[in-house]
Amino acid sequence: MKKKMNLMKNQMKREINLAKISNSIDLESRTVQISFMSEAPVKRFIDGNMYDEVLITTPQTVDLSRLNNGAALLFNHNLDDLIGVVERAWIDEDRVGRAVVRFSNTKYSDDKFKQVIEGVLTHISVGYNIDNYYQEGNTLYVDKLTPFELSFVSVPADVNAGVGRSLNTNEEMKENKMNEQEHSDDIELRAEETDAEEVEVEAEEEVKPEDSGTETETETEEDSEEEDEVEAERQLQEVRKAIKLAKRNQVAQEALNKAQAELDQINDSARRREIESIAKVFNVDSAEAINNKVSVDEFKRSIDAKKEKTITPKENKEMTKQTRTIDVLAANALNPAVDISGLKTNGRGFEVTSAELAQGLRASTTTTTAAGAIETNYSDDFIRPLLAESILGRLNVEVLTGMGNREFTIPRLTSLDSTSSFRFYAEGEEIETTAAHFDQVVLKPRIFAGEIPVTKSLQLSSPNIGTYIQRALLENVGHSLEKAIIAEVEDTATKMTTAASGVLDEADIESAIQKLLESNIRTKDSVAVCSPSMYARLRQTAFLSNIAGVALAQGMRFSDSQWLCEEIPLIVSNFVADGTILMGNFSFVTIAQFESQYLDVDTTTLRNRLTTIYRLVAALDVVQKHPESVIQLSVKA
Repeated sequence: MKKKMNLMKNQMKREINLAKISNSIDLESRTVQISFMSEAPVKRFIDGNMYDEVLITTPQTVDLSRLNNGAALLFNHNLDDLIGVVERAWIDEDRVGRAVVRFSNTKYSDDKFKQVIEGVLTHISVGYNIDNYYQEGNTLYVDKLTPFELSFVSVPADVNAGVGRSLNTNEEMKENKMNEQEHSDDIELRAEETDAEEVEVEAEEEVKPEDSGTETETETEEDSEEEDEVEAERQLQEVRKAIKLAKRNQVAQEALNKAQAELDQINDSARRREIESIAKVFNVDSAEAINNKVSVDEFKRSIDAKKEKTITPKENKEMTKQTRTIDVLAANALNPAVDISGLKTNGRGFEVTSAELAQGLRASTTTTTAAGAIETNYSDDFIRPLLAESILGRLNVEVLTGMGNREFTIPRLTSLDSTSSFRFYAEGEEIETTAAHFDQVVLKPRIFAGEIPVTKSLQLSSPNIGTYIQRALLENVGHSLEKAIIAEVEDTATKMTTAASGVLDEADIESAIQKLLESNIRTKDSVAVCSPSMYARLRQTAFLSNIAGVALAQGMRFSDSQWLCEEIPLIVSNFVADGTILMGNFSFVTIAQFESQYLDVDTTTLRNRLTTIYRLVAALDVVQKHPESVIQLSVKA
């Protein structure tokens, strides 16, 4: 036996296409007379099969108690979008459900009322509970239901009712009744004729009570032919039903295939973005991996393999030795008898190589920031893997290492007399000279340092205290670098303000993008960064008058993929000033790493609190080579 579907646990909805008729709208009372349900069948896809759902629309089958008790008038079935109330609902003799609804005086409700008046908002939907139903073939007949809300919506399903539609006049009702009566009289007349024929046949049988054998055989043959015809008709109906079912399954399968294709496209886009982000952090080519459909995990493993091959045995031996530095210092802070004479030191502290710091970075953080690829030791650079742990890994800032402890300069092209001086020349014609203007960007070692206090109880209770100290220091360095770079960019960026006070819209953002393009900064190389409060504001600001139903900040939060005006990737940072957006190409920001880092262990300053201070000292510098590459857009006060 086929298992019966339980539809009565679900709240159902069906949409109705509306037509505007002027006499159905009362402007003074802000009421509209609508038709919200009929017996038109609606397709329902249930348990893998397609069904026609028919709502039996009579006063006996439709419970209007909830509608007539001040039910809500919503927009798109959103409980937070209350735009009015149901004044009265009833079922007419033409088996159509109708109601009078009244719009609220709020601005949002008034906008929807105006759209109804203009004929723009022309569809309605009813939300209802199924109390009872029965099935005949592929048709579900709902003979007990309770509507509980009405909504103006955007997509129609039932075209037989709506605002002002099928609001029959008294004359039309009478004409329908007359047609029904004539139809009933015709049926009775045909029934009487049939009875008369039966009486005549009976009379003939009484006159000829004895039938010959030939007549009996003829009747048997006729009965057999009729049975064959009935069986053929039944088989034909079954074939038709099978064809109809196959077509429905085909439509459903095509819809499923389309949805799967869209999902695959979204997943592939996310894969591309993650691989490109990882590739930029480690300065490798991502084209081959993207074209060959390589997964993110496989791409990370390939980077690990390449990096391991670049480490010489001497460097590897040094890293193994240096891995002990933080552990030895932590042990010595607890027990001065622990020997630290083998550690390299100078007047500022104990040397900690970049390789050891890189080993302390987490390898299990989100791959969207490329941090998941950090599983390899690096002998001369801890900044790149450190940046990958923060949003700086997605800003694609430049990192320079291996400069020792000396100041150096980078030539910078400031301007050309003409950026489009190339043209076609005639044979022997002198080629025009274009003058280029340069200046220099100076990078020099600056002290970048910080500290963390660690209590004695924590040192005693943690078996991996060295790992804890190392990670805490690196997290502090990462956040501090992010803060320093954002401050440098804000200080040097080109300043722009919005056109109106207190207002930020797409026109302001597009003006900033235009300014970037005029400075030869391509949008595909650009990133936008804002504070959490500005991000929340962008999420609540409609884009292009909400034609597409999106906001200025749009995207999937769970994948950390957000876009500004659907053009530029958007990142949130706690260090960007509120009321501003930084937009542009951040690859012109350079971080220079100089000599090795030093760790100072201070056991005297907070000795009375049984606390040891660990200070990390590095030699770094940050510079913005092309300030015009980033714009700071501020909301005018």
